[in-house]
Amino acid sequence: MAEDFLERIYTQADVLQQLHDTVKYTRKLMLEKAFEEWNSLTAVLIELAEEISEKDEALAAQMINSAENVCQKWGDPAAFSSVIEGELIPLYKQCMKHKSCIDVEDGRYRFKSADSGYLTLYDSEQQLWLHEIHEPMVAAAELAEALYRPGMDEFHIFGCGLGYEAYQIYVHSAKSVKIVIYECDPRIVEMAFSYGVLDRIDRNMLEIVAEKDPNRLKDQFMRRKSSDYAGSFISYWEASEFSKYDGGGLIRERMVNEGEISLEDLWRINACKNVKRADISFRELRDELQSDEWIVVAAGPSLDDNMDFLKEAVGKIRIVTVETVLKKLLLAGVKPDVVTVADPKEAIMRYLEGIEDKTRDIPLVAGILTGWKYLHKYQGRVCLITEGENVLRYTEKKKADEIWNVGGTVSALAIETAVRLGARKVYVVGLDLAYPGGRIYAKGSDNDNAAKGEKNEWVESNDGAKVRTTPTFRFFKEQIEFQIARCPQVKFVNLSKQGARIKGMKIYKK
Repeated sequence: MAEDFLERIYTQADVLQQLHDTVKYTRKLMLEKAFEEWNSLTAVLIELAEEISEKDEALAAQMINSAENVCQKWGDPAAFSSVIEGELIPLYKQCMKHKSCIDVEDGRYRFKSADSGYLTLYDSEQQLWLHEIHEPMVAAAELAEALYRPGMDEFHIFGCGLGYEAYQIYVHSAKSVKIVIYECDPRIVEMAFSYGVLDRIDRNMLEIVAEKDPNRLKDQFMRRKSSDYAGSFISYWEASEFSKYDGGGLIRERMVNEGEISLEDLWRINACKNVKRADISFRELRDELQSDEWIVVAAGPSLDDNMDFLKEAVGKIRIVTVETVLKKLLLAGVKPDVVTVADPKEAIMRYLEGIEDKTRDIPLVAGILTGWKYLHKYQGRVCLITEGENVLRYTEKKKADEIWNVGGTVSALAIETAVRLGARKVYVVGLDLAYPGGRIYAKGSDNDNAAKGEKNEWVESNDGAKVRTTPTFRFFKEQIEFQIARCPQVKFVNLSKQGARIKGMKIYKK
């Protein structure tokens, strides 16, 4: 149980979550559920008003009047939800400030009452809040709604905090999912039980993985969360804390998770529309194009230095290119044998403008989550592939013909395509994953805005010096290195002279 002095405060703080839920249910036209939620909270609301009246009679009267106004608006759902959100919730927060005004430092941590009454936590060393500073429980509920999916048996959370995210995932699953929390600092776990809400989770449904060695803790998390029936979340604070141990690995993993959350609705739309566009299987494509040698073309600036190499290779070595430079290649007289695409966003349409009719006899290998308008505008045959087992949940398919474990960058998809089309030797052009000469992408790739604004870091380049890159490019580099390690039968040759050095690739020499 949380400390006794917090129990009553937290019970009253729960009402704010219920008020937000009432608004949500009303707007979703779940009126019976909204009315049920409203009825369940009114008793605590009145009790709080009675307590506050001793300190601020006018504020208490305002809140009671607002509650009565809500009741009068029940027959008008739009007005009902508007009064709760616009009047009652702000008044309730003001009342909670009279109830909870904690602001205490304990070593590197500072406990402070949020507007809702719940405590939040500040780390003075990192200068970061571990939770939302106004309504941490409401913020955690919104996150849980985005993260949880039916069918999950376990949910793995890296970073305990005060337990808000863990508790809301548990509640959102109808208390059916096991919560597994990974935490290096046992003090944080103690705080979550004493001053947070971790005690609200059934102990039979809660596992704490406590490990003082940061790298061992991370390894356990990465291994266990990979199950098809598991969800995961990495707290921003914990990822930042771990950057001094793992070089930002958890931060990059968190970036992937954020991308998945923000794109889920778009992925579903794309997947459902794209299944209708597929007109060639990869098996058929392999029968047509199988070859021992392939060139993979990416959009890095070193592509400009290797256009002559590509022109000489046309008709001699098969070429697979990413979609961002298809226009550049065609205008230069370099017709690829295959194009790959994976970007789910509509912005990729610009790469087809003016060359639609030139794609008729060039097959396209596309991730099933690719922007559907691109696939429907592309005039060549389309081969759909599924990038990972978990992608199936965005489609109506229960089983994929082939699962390709690639993602992140379309260059990885192009490499995988070459390997699966029989390559024993792959020349890689334009895969810089860095800023050689201060440029991000090749001229004419129409992609110069990507990766701007990210913090720069330095990595070893192919010429033995150092070259600037970004956390995103570094993540892609590690992903491709893992991909190469899975293909010992293939010789990879990198034509980028000053790009980031990629383990497993030989440097091209004439």
